[in-house]
Amino acid sequence: MILKQLVTLTLVLSGLCVFVTLNSPVKAQHFGLSMTVNCPTEAYADESFFCQVTIYNNDSVSHQYELLWFVDTLSLPKFETSGTIGPNETVNTGSSFTFSESQVQTISYLMGYNAHLISITLTEDGQQVKTEDNYIRLVKVEMSLVPTVTPIPVYPGSSFELSIKVVNDGDEQINATVVMYELDKIQLQSAVTARLDLISPGSTKSQTFKFEVAFDIVPGTYPLKVAAEFVDTRGRQYSRKYYVPIQVFSRKVVDEVSLLQSEEENDINRLSSDLATAIRNSTMISVVVLVVSISLALGNYWYTRSTTHAKRRTVRPRVTERPR
Repeated sequence: MILKQLVTLTLVLSGLCVFVTLNSPVKAQHFGLSMTVNCPTEAYADESFFCQVTIYNNDSVSHQYELLWFVDTLSLPKFETSGTIGPNETVNTGSSFTFSESQVQTISYLMGYNAHLISITLTEDGQQVKTEDNYIRLVKVEMSLVPTVTPIPVYPGSSFELSIKVVNDGDEQINATVVMYELDKIQLQSAVTARLDLISPGSTKSQTFKFEVAFDIVPGTYPLKVAAEFVDTRGRQYSRKYYVPIQVFSRKVVDEVSLLQSEEENDINRLSSDLATAIRNSTMISVVVLVVSISLALGNYWYTRSTTHAKRRTVRPRVTERPR
């Protein structure tokens, strides 16, 4: 009986201990280290930017810290920063990054723009304290030129126009200026510089330059230099150089080409005329055939009808003799 009471008391005490343990609040782990991260939300393609990290030790003892830098992946850190920080001390550290426009990450498809991820993890004495993700939008500043030469072919003693279309291939508006150069035998007849002012992303503006070709120029290909200068919204200047090939043909070749084009045009006109005549003749033949067919059909009809009527008139009536 006493043994049974002792067992019962033991079970009650055990249950009480379990109840107290389960219902007691769990104290959160306290870390003495904290950090703040200062990374830009936007960066320009192929330009360096800096991410700064400040680590604070709010504790009364020293700690070993480690920073793990993950760039565009969460599998392996790109590099690490570690050290010892004393009580109430502050450590400033950071790193520079440069992203190219060609470095398109999977996260870009999720964000809807060319983005990169810089994830920074702080550890204290080997235990993770905090992780902060920083999404960087990559801004592209770029332009392109589309040249058009009219008329062609170009030959000695002729003139032509070179139209330059400036395309804003970037993510922000630009101020663009086009500078045209000339050659000894291909002289510019219009203004050298053209200011196109503001061009929005994805938009275009055009400028036309006029040239005169010398009579004594040797046929061949001549590169015309075009310089494009543009400024982004920050005031930073960019420059690009292009060479537009101008093909100069000899006058003899041009005349032969013109003759062939004239003969081809005459052949096309003659063929069109013959085709129209054939269509008219075929139409007339079709009408004649239709009239003849109708006439034959009507003639056959009237002949058949008249023949049938004549046969009916020549048939004698049958006489039946009555009995006497």
